[in-house]
Amino acid sequence: MRNGHDLKRRRAWSDCEWFLKEGRLWRRHTERVEEVSWTEAEIRRTLAAAGFGGIRIWRDRGRVPQLLSGTETGGRVCFRGAYRCPAQPFAVH
Repeated sequence: MRNGHDLKRRRAWSDCEWFLKEGRLWRRHTERVEEVSWTEAEIRRTLAAAGFGGIRIWRDRGRVPQLLSGTETGGRVCFRGAYRCPAQPFAVH
């Protein structure tokens, strides 16, 4: 596994090498996992523009370095919202 990041573009990646058994042979497979760091304000704005309401967040502090997290305290932030059908008003339960 090889990893890297680009702070100016707020991107990180991991290049993974997998060896999967196929019969008596092992085949090599390569996969790239990419992550983008967004600010909380950017995500809230985008979700609202896409029709989501009642947006709530859950913070997972301490697992991701602050360097790439996009939050003041570091860690990942998960968002939950409900899609608002244009024909029906949104209600929070």
